[in-house]
Parts: sequence; structure tokens; C-alpha cells
Amino acid sequence: MAVDPAVQNLDSGSKVTLGIRPRAYDIIGEAAEDTFSAEVDLIEPMGAETLIHMMESGTDVRVVVDRTVRLEQGERVHMRCRPEQAHVFNTEGDRVFS
Repeated sequence: MAVDPAVQNLDSGSKVTLGIRPRAYDIIGEAAEDTFSAEVDLIEPMGAETLIHMMESGTDVRVVVDRTVRLEQGERVHMRCRPEQAHVFNTEGDRVFS
């Protein structure tokens, strides 16, 4: 996944936090090298959009999709983050960007 080039200035092995908003994912048909997979846990219709709660290895992932996207509870979903919407934060909580 491509993020801000300033991340390259961090020391090797630096701990970071990756921040991705729920609307920054696209649902993909199959797993690929640049996708993340999780199991649908809860589906919340919200009018024009649907909030999907997913679980992967004990981590809760939330994704907002168009209401026309049809998913089922228990289904394994593959998603891709739009790189320009991924944000990296250092251990002090400051965003790493150019």
C-alpha cells in the first residue's frame, strides 16, 4: 500500500499507527497481495450507506459501503484501502506527512 513518502524518513523498525477511515475501503471480489480480509460480524443499514462491522484476529474493522453492496453475516470479505486515504502516525501521535 502506498502512503505518504515521508514515511520513508522514519527509522527502520519504528512503531507506527495506521489510520484508515471506514469509507476509505473498496470491497474486492478476491484476495490479492494488497487486500485485507475479514469476516462480516454485523451489518447496519444507514439509508444510502451501510456500516459493516468485521472481525479479523480479534480486531474490529468497520467499513462503510454503498447500500447496494450486499454482504451476509459470517461472509469473508476482501477489501482494499485507497492509498491516498491511509494515514501514518508516529509513537507521539503526530501524523507523518510531507
